[in-house]
Amino acid sequence: MFFTLIMYVLSAYKFRLYPDEEQEKTLNNQLCKELYNRAYHERLEHYKKTGIGLTYAEQANALPEMKKEKPELATVHSQVLQDVLKRLDTSFVNFFEGRTKYPHTKNYVSSITYPQASPKWIYKNSITLPKIGRVRMDGKAQRSRGQGENCNREEV
Repeated sequence: MFFTLIMYVLSAYKFRLYPDEEQEKTLNNQLCKELYNRAYHERLEHYKKTGIGLTYAEQANALPEMKKEKPELATVHSQVLQDVLKRLDTSFVNFFEGRTKYPHTKNYVSSITYPQASPKWIYKNSITLPKIGRVRMDGKAQRSRGQGENCNREEV
């Protein structure tokens, strides 16, 4: 199994990651899936009770409280958790604008995103990911389109 890391800094670069066993467990952890599904059900329950849906901002503001209830969430970088909520919000927005089917719960979340990635994270043949540590990667970067600063781990 290997991972692809996409880093956007005005253009995008793909790197193949080679995490050790502990890092792979962290990358594959199920907390993002649990957060996505919990936030999904919160949206449904809130709508049934009030007739009004929750917004991304309301759910993101509730993250500190969720971390107190479930301390394991603190092991995941806050931007990664916020991105999970942003993806859920985007899926609902796309549904209500007629671009996709109704969102559903996830069996797994196959990517994590660090929205404020920095080129300083890369050193020779490794990248330092917050709360994961230095992960070995291949030195060949594949350039692709993209802009902004973003670091996204996708399972391939």
